[in-house]
Amino acid sequence: MRIIFFKWGNYDEDIILETLKSQGHFVTAFDAAGKTETDRTGNFGANSAEYELESLGGMQAEEMVSELVKEASRFHGEVFFSVDYFQYISLAAKKAGIYYYCWIHHLPQWNLYSNQAQFPCNRFFTYDHAHVRNMMQNNIKNVKYLSLAADRKLFAGASNGISGNMLTKYVADVSFVGNLYERGNNLFGNRSEERRVGKECRSRWS
Repeated sequence: MRIIFFKWGNYDEDIILETLKSQGHFVTAFDAAGKTETDRTGNFGANSAEYELESLGGMQAEEMVSELVKEASRFHGEVFFSVDYFQYISLAAKKAGIYYYCWIHHLPQWNLYSNQAQFPCNRFFTYDHAHVRNMMQNNIKNVKYLSLAADRKLFAGASNGISGNMLTKYVADVSFVGNLYERGNNLFGNRSEERRVGKECRSRWS
């Protein structure tokens, strides 16, 4: 499958992109983070009609739709993919005649109940069974349950330094983690090498 991966700066985009490639898909990244400054929800405005699109920093949403359609044509794309839902990707997918797959990582997102969310090109995946039912009750079709995921390699060293007794106590085939990040305390990011190096540099020069 030929996938246009819409990147806006979510913490696990890179590992998802690499996983898709490892499964044999042809993937190109559309780096929206470098083009716009958004509230990272893809919102158009609370009272927007289908084409009353808000300004997204340096690029108007109409321009973003146009850029995405061009990218779909250039890459011969079959699917747009993003973490979380963006209305302008729905519009671009509709114009390009391809599908839009979005994996919902953050809730709530009011734009999931917009007019664009009802487009038949959309395919939604969300980690909350109640949210699946609620969307379907609101005439949002093609919604499936899909749990969240994380990079196993990133957390491989999380147990380093834990004593044998403590490690035995918490050994399990499956681990359920309620929250990996809070405002000002991003545990997921803190596990990455880049974040650790950045913190060390800041501490040396502060």
